[in-house]
Amino acid sequence: MKESLMKTAFGYVDSGQYDQAVLIFDKILRLEPWSVEALDGKAFSLCCLGEIDKSLDALKKILKIDSGHISSHYNAAKLYEVQDELDLALESYDKIIDLKPGESEAFFRKGRILFFRDAYNDGIACFDHAIDIAPDEAFEVLVEKGKLLSLIEKYKEAVECYERALKLNPNDLDINVHIAEGYEDLNEPEKARANYEIALKKVNTTTPENLYRKGLIHQKIGEYKKALYCFDELIKFFPGNHEVLVDKADVLSEMGLRDESIEAYDKVLEKDPENDGALCGKACVFEDIADDLLDDGELERSIEYYDKSIAIEPSDPTPYLSKSYALVTLGRYKEAFECLEDALEIDPENDMVLDVMNEISEYVEVND
Repeated sequence: MKESLMKTAFGYVDSGQYDQAVLIFDKILRLEPWSVEALDGKAFSLCCLGEIDKSLDALKKILKIDSGHISSHYNAAKLYEVQDELDLALESYDKIIDLKPGESEAFFRKGRILFFRDAYNDGIACFDHAIDIAPDEAFEVLVEKGKLLSLIEKYKEAVECYERALKLNPNDLDINVHIAEGYEDLNEPEKARANYEIALKKVNTTTPENLYRKGLIHQKIGEYKKALYCFDELIKFFPGNHEVLVDKADVLSEMGLRDESIEAYDKVLEKDPENDGALCGKACVFEDIADDLLDDGELERSIEYYDKSIAIEPSDPTPYLSKSYALVTLGRYKEAFECLEDALEIDPENDMVLDVMNEISEYVEVND
């Protein structure tokens, strides 16, 4: 009977009928409460139904029956990560490492958590353990390590990771882009471009995903017309894809076609008013227009466009600072000082803002 029920339950799992699977697993567990197989199937089904706490309860029962059940430790750790209970996730990964010191994935996942907790050295040490355990299978770990090293501005080490990953998987479509971005960070544009061009040669445009990759690479190396072609082709097939529409608007902005880029951002914002990419892009265009007006001495109009940028993206201190220059030039010191105070609220340690405030403070006092 148990075998028949188990077969039925996993049949429901295979067909995606997880609620029915849970009912059958519960029947099995009433007959055999210690069935690890049934508890494991139940935990998986509950997870697929979004019942994370109940799934964890099932996994805990497995670990009471068999404390060395590696896959349950892994599944519990991953669910703890979903719930942002990172201390418990780390405990689970440590248990896996204690049970099986050669588990590279446990070191990898533990390292990622430590890194994002700003324990950079410990995180990197975990990545290195994972790489040492399985150096010929360390492609994913090396790429992730490279990305995280870039975040802490260790660009040379990041490129070394990517180049080592490239040797393991020379046909990967994205690895040369990572290397190129690393060389950009190192201010080595020729090496960056060479890697972007290698990446372009790898990309087969028969799939939408690869056409998108190609568009992004063309954008990176300033081949804007080719980038637009790729994005326009994608938009024909996926007209509602806001990510591609925003990328197209970004390219138009980089080409200096500001009216067209604003129009493109607005098309996205009509459908998705909270789209971060479109809002940020439109704010940047207004700021660029304001900067040009400021350079041309059209101070009042520059202030108008800085205000437009600030209205869209009020958490960026840069347009406040630039606006203050226009106000100072116009002799409106008090307004400039207030503008700088707004910038300082966003970034209290911004040296440029503090310097300008110090320079104009005496004029503010005189005018008061």
